[in-house]
Amino acid sequence: MKLFVALLIFISQVPLMTSGQGLEQNGKEKSSHLTSSVVAPVNKIKDTEDSKLITLDQNKKIYSLKNDHPQFENLYKKLVESQNNKKPVSLTIDSELNVLDIK
Repeated sequence: MKLFVALLIFISQVPLMTSGQGLEQNGKEKSSHLTSSVVAPVNKIKDTEDSKLITLDQNKKIYSLKNDHPQFENLYKKLVESQNNKKPVSLTIDSELNVLDIK
């Protein structure tokens, strides 16, 4: 029984793969990154040469929205609105903390 509980705890800690990720038919791993989400109001936005660096309330990580992101203007607007209104946003990020989407 203890082994079963330990196995369940271990499995619950393994990140889930999003669609299109995992192993290709020939068994080689795809190069795409695992994604995850984080929800909180935006605390600070800092400009850099090639991106906006974002910190969220009660979170020490720094996320990056690249200036060349295809939806940069729309995503940046959502960040500013969250910062001004102190309303949470949901950031979809990759394993390198790059912002992929904002809801």
